[in-house]
Amino acid sequence: MPMDIQQLRYFVAAAETGSITRAAARCRVAQPSVSQQIARLEATLNHPLFDRLPRGIALTDAGKALLPRAKRILSEYDDALLHFEDDLDQGVGRFTIAAIPTIAPYLFPKLLPMLARDFPRAQLTAIEDTTENLIAQLHDHTIDAAILSPPIDDPAIKLRTVASEPLLLSVSADHPLAHRPRAAVPDLRSEPTIALSEAHCLAHQITGFCASKRVAPNIVCRTTHLATTLALVEQGLGIALIPLMAARATPSTKRSDLHFARTPPTRDIAIATHKSSSPSRITDHLADLTKQLCERHDQN
Repeated sequence: MPMDIQQLRYFVAAAETGSITRAAARCRVAQPSVSQQIARLEATLNHPLFDRLPRGIALTDAGKALLPRAKRILSEYDDALLHFEDDLDQGVGRFTIAAIPTIAPYLFPKLLPMLARDFPRAQLTAIEDTTENLIAQLHDHTIDAAILSPPIDDPAIKLRTVASEPLLLSVSADHPLAHRPRAAVPDLRSEPTIALSEAHCLAHQITGFCASKRVAPNIVCRTTHLATTLALVEQGLGIALIPLMAARATPSTKRSDLHFARTPPTRDIAIATHKSSSPSRITDHLADLTKQLCERHDQN
């Protein structure tokens, strides 16, 4: 029979008071309960812990060996109970956050310091990867939460949408469209277009938007990174649809980023977790902060 906390508590009380009766009074239980639990502890250890004396009890060598360990165990146990909620509030432990490449560069620099400030005892780790790889890592539980852009066709993944982000039309500063107050869907027709690789969900979202408007972009280049897309736009090599957060994070006098006048293309921003994962205070706060940062982008 394994020892339990109550047995150790009764043992320490008896050792410190030198009496089963006084130990029972300290623990506010009947004396037979203390005697029975100490007897069970002795049976588990296969050693007597006390010599029974005419007046009280005295520790045996086994009891003397157990006493400091029992005190440490009880101290750790009581400390865990006392500080458990505080540890939860401060996010004690490792927490791995991930984001797709069209989000991470624009949210992580502000998001991660805010999380570290609000959960000072958390061991935060950040990962940037494509949607497909992040879904696999959620299944493997090697990451705790991912900032993605739906849709995600996986019944094991739970999504919490926190924002809807507009996409802007980015053109070089000397492009004829640069001085217009707003962009229009017909502007996408026939213009040389810089597009992201189809490994990115944003590329599929833009393709879907164009198809819904019966626009076939004239794609002259596909890139892996939005930074490359923007650099090519600035050189006048084509136009591009880019997320608002990318435009806000990388202002440039070499290009103009235009909102659409009507029915703008958008993408949703969501926090993804595995459905088998327990609720997490850090995940909840991550969702709140992500929503706040997306709203700031929209207001600027």
